[in-house]
Amino acid sequence: MNLSLPARQLICLLLLAALTPFVHAQGNFVEARIASLNGGGATLTTNTGGVFKLKSGDALKPGDVIDTRGGAQVLIEMSDGSVVIVRPGARVVLKDFRAAGTLRDLFEVLSGRVRVKVNHFGGKPNPMRVNTPSASIAVRGTEFSIAVNGNETRVVVHEGLVEVTNLFAPQQHALVEPGQGV
Repeated sequence: MNLSLPARQLICLLLLAALTPFVHAQGNFVEARIASLNGGGATLTTNTGGVFKLKSGDALKPGDVIDTRGGAQVLIEMSDGSVVIVRPGARVVLKDFRAAGTLRDLFEVLSGRVRVKVNHFGGKPNPMRVNTPSASIAVRGTEFSIAVNGNETRVVVHEGLVEVTNLFAPQQHALVEPGQGV
């Protein structure tokens, strides 16, 4: 088949666009996407101030705010295999979750309840941190729940181990094991 130069260039660009998410998932770049929504409404406020109704398949970026106070439950899937369930009545700000080589800030729970399952990344620990107005939660491949009400944060571990640090008194920290909470 003898294709013109513009046609060959177009095919190369289409192949590159199709392979980019796969290459990023295999390298050190992590993507987040809305996998599903259940129930009422949920909005996405971008870091530029735009407000949109969330829908399945939406890509997420650092600085985006997910608001489920309209009654929806949102399932976020990360390309590293981690999953975040934002329960109805919550507000969550996505942080710099993209750089997989170091301790990554996954998100900040401003209010409400969230359940997180952090997978190992490429067979190695997947160090992440989740923040709230009153706590910092460091995880290493685990499953846990967070509930935030004002300045009160509750963390319950379902699997694995997390370290919770009080942001008002950083010397106060606890390792939390499965079946325990703080």
